[in-house]
Amino acid sequence: MNNCAFKNNFEAGDFVSLLFSKIKKKIDGNINDQCIWPTTEELKYLFVQDKEGNSINFCDEGVYTKNRNFRLFLSTKNGNVKLLSYDIDEVPVKIPRRNISPKNKLNISGSNSKSPFPEVDVFVSSIIKDDLATGFIRKWSYLQTEEILVYEIGNYRFCNNIGRHHNSNNIMIIVDMKKKIYYQKCHDPQCRVRSI
Repeated sequence: MNNCAFKNNFEAGDFVSLLFSKIKKKIDGNINDQCIWPTTEELKYLFVQDKEGNSINFCDEGVYTKNRNFRLFLSTKNGNVKLLSYDIDEVPVKIPRRNISPKNKLNISGSNSKSPFPEVDVFVSSIIKDDLATGFIRKWSYLQTEEILVYEIGNYRFCNNIGRHHNSNNIMIIVDMKKKIYYQKCHDPQCRVRSI
């Protein structure tokens, strides 16, 4: 194959798994081969901490499937001219400034019902529709200590991360009541990696 490093995504995934397995063994001092390796301290930079503080490799091995693969910053998909990039100036959109206060005693969550923040419900409903679909608030949850309102959206799958509707995964709208901002998250594993 011309201009390709691997025959398919599965071979690329196998290579990455093998490479990181050897790197981990080298860091742990369990490898004795004749390869020239960077120092153990240098190799440790290839591992980062996840949200729980666990050490994981920087490369998400879950992307090597039939329809997904790892892409480098500023690379293109085969036959495509659009570069993989990140807009550093991109920030979550501000929620309209209003007096937002709960009507009743705060519930923790609800299905097919209105949250205690009707103004926010109306705002979220206004942003989950386009020419292809009109979404609805399937479920909401309020995390009182963080003042975070999470909306599970039904019948609307537009993903800002990929710029199109997902085929099968729905989205969530997360509202930070303290900062008065919102952002979108996905149930798709590929997009969870890219989410803000």
